[in-house]
Amino acid sequence: MMERLYRTYVRAPDHPFKLRIERWLGASCLPAAGGTFDVDGGITLQLHPRDWIEYVLIREGRYEPLTLRFIQANLRAGQSAMLAGINFGLHVVLTSRQVGASGRVVGVDPQIQALRRTRDHLALNGAPPNVRLVPAALGRLPGVVTIDDPPADNAGNSNLRTPGSGPVCVLCAPIGDLWRSIHPGEASPDLLLLDVEGFEAEVLGGFDEQFRPGLIVIELRDDFLRQMGSSVALVCAQLNDMGYALHTLDGRRAGPGDELPEHNAIAVHRDRGPAQYLETA
Repeated sequence: MMERLYRTYVRAPDHPFKLRIERWLGASCLPAAGGTFDVDGGITLQLHPRDWIEYVLIREGRYEPLTLRFIQANLRAGQSAMLAGINFGLHVVLTSRQVGASGRVVGVDPQIQALRRTRDHLALNGAPPNVRLVPAALGRLPGVVTIDDPPADNAGNSNLRTPGSGPVCVLCAPIGDLWRSIHPGEASPDLLLLDVEGFEAEVLGGFDEQFRPGLIVIELRDDFLRQMGSSVALVCAQLNDMGYALHTLDGRRAGPGDELPEHNAIAVHRDRGPAQYLETA
């Protein structure tokens, strides 16, 4: 009941002090773990408005809808996917449903809390038992890296760009090695979602000759990449050298400087047939 009343108010027209009242209502009316809300695609999530992405989902009922539609259009039952950077599991839940009981999904995140929330959301939505969740970072070489603490208003923004001084370290592995350790008979997944907060060039550096997903959905943000000594131009060159062509979510050719809806580009490997793009983006 409280979740429904809160969402009704959040979706009502804006007025002075509305955000302040929303914050107060969220803290006063919702449990610390958040309330249960239905979002696009018939997915149910436990959300709290103190996190801005979760607030967007409560208010709008959707987050990265174009990316989610692209995944739906390009995965079918029995296929495989790997998602690096899973936050609270929205994309993992949708992907698990899309590939079905005969499919395979691997979710990777260095944050234990992200894995726990994703596990709970998979159970909440009755997802098939086709997901393996891995507490790790991805990079060029195996090792140990220090991870920072995420900001209070965005739990998904914990990253390796600005490692914290605290005691939390995580194992780092090349992506191909990690995938094949879980699915030894499969060289690479059909689709890879790469959202690692500026560490994308490092993860691509961990590709080997066997690991070539047919499709990569990759976040490209110069402001994040430059903190790692990289750039969108350098990542595009990496992908081109590995046999990928870059497009936007609606199929236009993409490159450095191009506007990317939801900050995501689509990399299609030359050995794969055309992707199914959205009519509008």
